[in-house]
Amino acid sequence: MKITEKCDVYNFGTLALEVIKGGNPRDYINSLSKPFVENTDLEEMILDHRLWPPSVEVKEEIVFIVKLASRCLNKVSFFRPGMQVVAQQLSRRMNGDHP
Repeated sequence: MKITEKCDVYNFGTLALEVIKGGNPRDYINSLSKPFVENTDLEEMILDHRLWPPSVEVKEEIVFIVKLASRCLNKVSFFRPGMQVVAQQLSRRMNGDHP
């Protein structure tokens, strides 16, 4: 396996989901697909069950990060965003520049 920036992007996606889930996201990653992510009930599938359910605003942020992380986990590395794109999207989100 050749180590590239796209490997780092994949690792970022894995880490982001691990933080949100509160454990190994292996099962989630194995069943990952775009329709799955869009229709996922965060409380049942992704969130760390040791935490209180998030507010609506926090849930929106979590959905954003899960979708971004999911793009980073694309099986075809060519279709993963570059880390600069990921960083820009996160930065824009933090600065309130999101739809």
